[in-house]
Amino acid sequence: MKRSLNTFASFSSIVGLLLTSAIAVQAEGPRISGFIDTTFNYDLNKPGSRITAGRSFDRKTDSFLLNAVQINFDGSEKEGIGYYGELAFGTDASVYKSAGTGADAGLPGAPSTVAYNLEIQEAFVTYKCPLTGIQLKAGKFVTQHGIEVIESKDNFTITRGPIFGLFEPYTHVGAMAGYAFGMGDVWLGVVNGWDLHIDNNKGKSLVARVGLNPSDKSFGSFSMTHGAEKLNNTLDAR
Repeated sequence: MKRSLNTFASFSSIVGLLLTSAIAVQAEGPRISGFIDTTFNYDLNKPGSRITAGRSFDRKTDSFLLNAVQINFDGSEKEGIGYYGELAFGTDASVYKSAGTGADAGLPGAPSTVAYNLEIQEAFVTYKCPLTGIQLKAGKFVTQHGIEVIESKDNFTITRGPIFGLFEPYTHVGAMAGYAFGMGDVWLGVVNGWDLHIDNNKGKSLVARVGLNPSDKSFGSFSMTHGAEKLNNTLDAR
């Protein structure tokens, strides 16, 4: 058994090394971009805690905030291989910071205090098969659920709504496969769970999305997640 585990570990290391080498050789770049986001928030209800209930990114009231200093980088695809990453620092990162690393291992959730954090929002490799058109993505990536996004400059409203902030995952760590067809696309993948760097139980979560884009001004999608998300509990799937 020990020998089998060692053989598997060696094989995994070789595969990882080959994949890393392929990305380094085949992908050009990186192209670098970024932005700075700062706000002043004020709650007319004047809560004594200076925290607005039911909010996420704009919870702290009566304060200037450095929401995000973000740097994005990506390598142009060559032979179908590419990579993409986003590194952010600020109070926004304290909201979507993934659990499962070091002292913050466990279930993700809204922070009890508003703090500055450094977080890898996304970091993944991609591959598009030139023969089939199937796309693969592996690493950490933002969720495909909902229509709102983490970056306030790209959102419909700068504050982001309660559903996005409190009832949807922000990011996943895992792998997905997708295929675009005419006016739509379909994605299916397996991930650790909701906002988790390291899985908190022995189960994995299934994520799926079907999107329709009939024109540049209209779009729709159906997405779902199913899996065990509780700490050390693989039986209570949701």
